[in-house]
Amino acid sequence: MGIGGYQRDTMPFLDDLARRSVWFANAFGGGPGSPLSFASMFTSTYPLDYGGYGYVDRPRVLFPEALQEAGYRTIGIHSSPYLSAYFGYNRGWDTFRYLSYFKVTGSAAPMSPGLRRGTMKSKFLKRSAAGGKWLDRNLPFLALIFRVFERGLLTIRKIVKDIISFKPHFFTAEEMNNEVARVLDERDERADRPLFLWLHYLDPHIPYGLFYRRGHGLLNALKYHASDLLLFVFGEFPRLNRMFLPLYKRVYDDSLRYVDENIKNLFSMLSERGILNDDTMIVVHSDHGEGFLEHGTFGHGQYLFNEHIKVPLIIHAPGRLSEPASVERPVSLIDVAPTILSFAGAQVPSTYRGVSLFDGAERDVVAQSSESAGDLSDCRFTGIAIISRGYKLIRWKDEKMLFSLRDGMERENLYDKEIRVVQELEQRVLPYLPGDEYESSVPGWPPKSVS
Repeated sequence: MGIGGYQRDTMPFLDDLARRSVWFANAFGGGPGSPLSFASMFTSTYPLDYGGYGYVDRPRVLFPEALQEAGYRTIGIHSSPYLSAYFGYNRGWDTFRYLSYFKVTGSAAPMSPGLRRGTMKSKFLKRSAAGGKWLDRNLPFLALIFRVFERGLLTIRKIVKDIISFKPHFFTAEEMNNEVARVLDERDERADRPLFLWLHYLDPHIPYGLFYRRGHGLLNALKYHASDLLLFVFGEFPRLNRMFLPLYKRVYDDSLRYVDENIKNLFSMLSERGILNDDTMIVVHSDHGEGFLEHGTFGHGQYLFNEHIKVPLIIHAPGRLSEPASVERPVSLIDVAPTILSFAGAQVPSTYRGVSLFDGAERDVVAQSSESAGDLSDCRFTGIAIISRGYKLIRWKDEKMLFSLRDGMERENLYDKEIRVVQELEQRVLPYLPGDEYESSVPGWPPKSVS
């Protein structure tokens, strides 16, 4: 975003909104991917609390449940499989629409076979991943051959499927807006209640530029197909993939601009229906970021650098917050739910670990990383980051890093230089470590003692 210092004009509508709102310049997700970050945001807990994020269940409480209890009509519309009823996100909604191209007869939660537990495809993917990891540890040379062979077979399969039976990964922003209009125009006896509407766009996500398949010109369609195929083929080979970095960034930026235009259209639609006015509270945020080789990786994976967990966060509530502001202190998405509930006059559940973003206090911000199978089973704690006292400490697998928050690109690792800061933050992060039920691949962590 321009307000965040980016040079390209990717999101002019949201930039303007941010300048008229409260903009949190240092907001962080609870984890580096949708399953972790949204489990944290929706329940104001950390991703690995209460048995992890594979299924969001009691004692966790989704904040739409609290809004519904307070008398709100709640509508949720999205196209992400990890946020579907299959993973427990359908509680607390009067209307909950997971827009998916995967249809399963008799199932309340349509889901790709690779993400459903117990299917042949999910079992095969688990065994393939386990085999690759074993080779990485024991026979690195054969591991490279295995990855090349596997990627070749998957590429052939992808090309055939795209030609014969293409199923988009998600619904585009324009299609999401159309669904919002349909839901709002349906007759509903709860229409006189105050409304909470949640909408999640997926366009700035691999595959970038998916919307270009829908009548945006031949050149744009070719850009999409090229970026999709090249990133799929070379995604695990960063040195080769670096050659195509300008293409990926361009199509990613195009996706941002497309979403920005559709958010503008959404606001116009809501205004025309009398829903959007000075009494409305608007919260805009991402759940995670996207890496473009800043630290050697593409996408988000399970890394804890800023490009993976630092997110935009805007709160616009002219009826309650009359003065625009830029908040520099670090904040967490676990604070979004209690903030919304406090504005709505709803009761905050006792399990919530976040506080209102407007309490003014600076406190520790924590993100956790974890590896799991595609169906979110076999969860394994891999790392943690704590942001406190002007620094960010990362312990990820066997890596130890400390960055100053002034070093936004995280270029200078201060771990071996700022010993006193490291000692303090390693003590402060201990209460945020997950329980013993998680196998950890972080060597020597937690430390036996820190003096």
